[in-house]
Amino acid sequence: MVTGDQTALRLPLCCAGCGAAAGHSRCERGWQATAGLIVPYCSDCLRHVARPRLLALAATLASLLSALAAAVLLPLGAGVSVLMSSLGALVFATVPLLLCWGLATLGFPGQLTCPVFFTKDGLVCARHAYALELAQLSQSRVVRRWLRPRLFNRTAWFGPLTALVLTPFAFELTHPPLRVINLADERIVVFADRLRLGDVLPSSSESPAAGQEFRVPAGRHQLVARTIQGQTVASVSVRIAVGRAHLFAPGAPAGCFWLERRAYGKERRAEHEREPLESEERFWVMPSEVDSWFVPLPEEDSSLVSGGLLTALRQGHCR
Repeated sequence: MVTGDQTALRLPLCCAGCGAAAGHSRCERGWQATAGLIVPYCSDCLRHVARPRLLALAATLASLLSALAAAVLLPLGAGVSVLMSSLGALVFATVPLLLCWGLATLGFPGQLTCPVFFTKDGLVCARHAYALELAQLSQSRVVRRWLRPRLFNRTAWFGPLTALVLTPFAFELTHPPLRVINLADERIVVFADRLRLGDVLPSSSESPAAGQEFRVPAGRHQLVARTIQGQTVASVSVRIAVGRAHLFAPGAPAGCFWLERRAYGKERRAEHEREPLESEERFWVMPSEVDSWFVPLPEEDSSLVSGGLLTALRQGHCR
């Protein structure tokens, strides 16, 4: 390694890689982005120098594309959790970088070494003779050190970071919430297809904590509710919609649930609206404007609401 002021270095005119006549050159950036040297190379050495950087660029792009694909596709699998999806996407994003690092470490295909590269302490030359000649021209000092050029820059982290950040959002989007209300006298077990979602305790009255919320992949599923003894309470084929909330109340009587709307401020009306929820399957896809579940709306003269229209999902007369 040649130490000294990087901006005052004077390079020999021969090829930095093999010492032959140089017919080409390449700008090597220093530790500071503004510093740079025009390094002479012959045709063969110029190709050798370009290979690791092209390989690193290809690995960075492959890592980013793998992260995007894995973040979108892995959450669609049955029974996967957000942690499993995130770890899987991280693995897919890291594999191209590890393969590139392995090729560079093993030194194939071709010569994947850089004859001249910068560090924060000085300029590193792979050929000792070239370093001595450079130090003589630049009136600098030569220090023997075992160093390797940095293969990746900061952009190589885009793929793994994208996998860790994007996967939880994709999981939330592709796994809409399903609220299950148990109106029976005993605990039930809920299944989506053959996947067990969990147990739901009985709920006899309207409460924000009533039932149990699960995350189910979007698409068509067979929802089955069974007692602990294995008796089937309900079995319906439903479609889970992306970006919407869902309600499943096996065994609920008609008229048990309704949407309640109330206007405030300038939109205040004489009577608030009440829309019963009817479904033979006892399954509903909730409108996007639902503001609260199983909580009474504030009174029209309440100071908590200044104006607008609020919608609540209500429950009553279920037993």
